[in-house]
Amino acid sequence: MKNSKVSVIIPVYNVADYVAECLESIINQSYKNIEIICVEDKSTDNSPDILNQYAKKDTRIRLYYNRENRGLAYSRNIGLDAAEGDYILFVDSDDYIEADLIAVCMEKSADNDLICFDYTQFDNIHGPMKSHTYLINDGEYRGENYFAEAVKNNSIIFSAWSKLYRKAFLDKHRIRFCDGLLYEDILFSFFCFLKASKIYSLHNRFYWYRIRKDSIMMKKVSAQSLESYFFIICEMARDYVNNHYKQELCDAIQGYIRKASRDFIQAYRKSDEKAAKAQFLKNKNIKYLKLYDTFAELCVKSGLLEDISNEHLEYIKSFRYVILYGAGDIGRSVLGILDFYDIPICGIAVTTAWGNRKSLMGNRIRPIEEYEYINKEECLIIIGVTEKYYLDIRNKLNKFGFKHYLKIQDW
Repeated sequence: MKNSKVSVIIPVYNVADYVAECLESIINQSYKNIEIICVEDKSTDNSPDILNQYAKKDTRIRLYYNRENRGLAYSRNIGLDAAEGDYILFVDSDDYIEADLIAVCMEKSADNDLICFDYTQFDNIHGPMKSHTYLINDGEYRGENYFAEAVKNNSIIFSAWSKLYRKAFLDKHRIRFCDGLLYEDILFSFFCFLKASKIYSLHNRFYWYRIRKDSIMMKKVSAQSLESYFFIICEMARDYVNNHYKQELCDAIQGYIRKASRDFIQAYRKSDEKAAKAQFLKNKNIKYLKLYDTFAELCVKSGLLEDISNEHLEYIKSFRYVILYGAGDIGRSVLGILDFYDIPICGIAVTTAWGNRKSLMGNRIRPIEEYEYINKEECLIIIGVTEKYYLDIRNKLNKFGFKHYLKIQDW
C-alpha cells in the first residue's frame, strides 16, 4: 500500500496558538504521499492567515472556507467529500501527531477498513499527561470481534482521530458525521465499528490530544449538549432494534450504548443551569420526551450514601483503574456518587455471575476473575457490600492479586 494517498482532514476554528504546531507535525510525516485538507470554519482570530502562509510553502495543503461557522461535523464532511486519498486521517487543529503515524498505519492497512491506535492526552489546565490505550492485543481482527473485545474490556475510544480509515469503506456505507451535533464522534465511530470487515489494532501512542479551557469539551453543558447526547443514543438504539445482529455483536452494541448513556447522565449532572434542561425538554417532541423521562430518573443522586470525603475522593482519583465490587443497593448508591464526581469505573465485579443482573446503571457486571488482566498496582477495588461479606471478599481479592481496597463503611 506504499503508493496509496492519505487525506489528512483538519477542521480549523480559532486555533491561532496551536494550528502551526499541528500543521508542522503533518507536513513532516515520514510518509510523503499525503494531501492536507484544512476546512476553515469562519475563525475570528488569525487562523486563516496562518493557513495561507503554510499553503504557500507546501502544495499538498488544500484550503476550504465555510461561509459561516458550521461546526466540527460539517467541516469534517466537507473534507471527506473533497478528499482524493485512499485513506483518511482526522486531526483536530489544536492537537499534533507523531512523525511516523501514517507510515506505520499504512504498513498495516492492506484490506483493513480501520487501523486503531493509542493516544496521549496532555493538559494545558491541570498539567499531567495521561496515556489512553486500547486494551486489545496488537493484530488484525474481524470487525465484529474487535468491537466485542473493545467493549468487553471497557476499551472503546469514541474519538474519530484515533483511527485511520479506508475511504472506500466510508463511501460504501455512506458513513458521515451528523451535522449540528456535539459529540458527533460517538455516532460516527459506532457505525464504523459496526460496518468494518477488518480492523487492525496498534499499541502505538501516535496522537497527542490537547485539553484546553476554551475547547468544546471544556465548555458548560448546554441544551445542545443534552440534545446531542440524547439524539445519538436514540439513533444507536434505533439501528439496534431495526437490525438483526449476531449475539456477540448485540452484546457489544448494548455495551457501547450503555457507555454513551452514562456519559449522557454525567453531562446532565454537570448542567446546573435549569434553563439548559428546560430548553432541552422544550425542543423534544413527545415520543422522545417519554424516553427522556426514563434517562432523567437515572440522573438523580442516590440517597443511600450521602457523600464522600475529599481525602477519599482524591485517593480514588489517584488510581488509573477503579472497579466496584457489589451490584446491590449499596453498589447502586456508590455508582451514583462516583458518577456525580465524574469518576469512571472499569466495571462491576461480583463473586459469581449466577443470579446477578448483567448490568447496573450502564456498567457491565462480571465475575471478579474476568478482571485479572488489569494492572493490580494501578487498580483500586471499592467494596460496596455489607460488613458481613467484607472479609470473604478481601480474601478472594487477595487470591487474584488485587492490593488496593476501599471499604464503603470507611467513607
